[in-house]
Amino acid sequence: MTTVLYYTRFSSSKQRDGSSIERQLKLCDTYRLTHNLPSPNHTYTDKGTSAYHSKQLEGELGQLQHDLENNVYQKPITILCEAIDRISRASIRDSQTIINNITEHADLVTVSDGKVYTHSDDSLETSLIQLVKSATSREESDKKSKRAKEYWATCKENGIAQNSVCPKYLKLNADKKGYTVKGDIADEIRGIYKLLKAGQGIKKAHQSFPSWSPSSIARLRKDERIVEHGIISNTDFWKVQSTLKTTSKSGAKNSKNLFRSLFECGACGSNLVYVAPRPSRPTWSGHLMCKNRQSKGRAACPNSKNINYNKFEPIFLDFLESVSSELFRSNLAEVEAKRVSLKLL
Repeated sequence: MTTVLYYTRFSSSKQRDGSSIERQLKLCDTYRLTHNLPSPNHTYTDKGTSAYHSKQLEGELGQLQHDLENNVYQKPITILCEAIDRISRASIRDSQTIINNITEHADLVTVSDGKVYTHSDDSLETSLIQLVKSATSREESDKKSKRAKEYWATCKENGIAQNSVCPKYLKLNADKKGYTVKGDIADEIRGIYKLLKAGQGIKKAHQSFPSWSPSSIARLRKDERIVEHGIISNTDFWKVQSTLKTTSKSGAKNSKNLFRSLFECGACGSNLVYVAPRPSRPTWSGHLMCKNRQSKGRAACPNSKNINYNKFEPIFLDFLESVSSELFRSNLAEVEAKRVSLKLL
């Protein structure tokens, strides 16, 4: 018996509350019943996912391909979808690749026109139909994008607010020519920024302002519009940006460390890792320390010595420049002096 699968997709979040998916499912059901196919084993649906940049491959369509490649379903398999542009609106080459990857394992039917794409069908007619539909879908997306950009550019030029969908700290004016800052929300943002400037993290800000989710606070940290609307001063905004550059999820992963995995602790043999300075103490320098000591404490390693990174890096790089066969023969005293200076850090 044939295994039947459905694939549906809509690209805009505005369609979430509409009937796009129901309409696509109805078309698939009509085709299935007309051709006496069994009920679908599964329906793959990408919601609010654009196929222009192949984002659907990161979602349900990608899962469908994975399941086909791993023989999750018994063959033969027939996949029903509304049209080719539901599968892809990418470039012709990329669209061809996606469709070929699917038809290698299953038949693909576009129910709006009844066209069946199979791996064995290598005819010129089918190839041309597929190419033309892929090109048409791509061109349509390009035109929509161009018209939208031109419209928003005109709105901006004429001082017309672009959209009623705006950040939570703004509201659209009645004349639709601008936005007004919501005072209570602006006060919350200033409170959040006060914590961030003081070196507090997203978790602490969320605890103090629970109406703001951690993800929304993370976006707020980089939202320059709060400066444009006078909620936060330019100085405060960039102070917070500077703390972002000096912090990361883990000091050991900070890209500043040129010597990652090159040095080890003399006490336990673990790698030395870079620990960034705390935002609350910007005058402190980053330092290198034993990974075991940093992550597990003194019970794992007795070595409590740290190396001042800003002092160590230039001396060590200068030392490396001195290390050559010629200098070892002619400047041993200089090399020894640099070695001693490193030992004293």
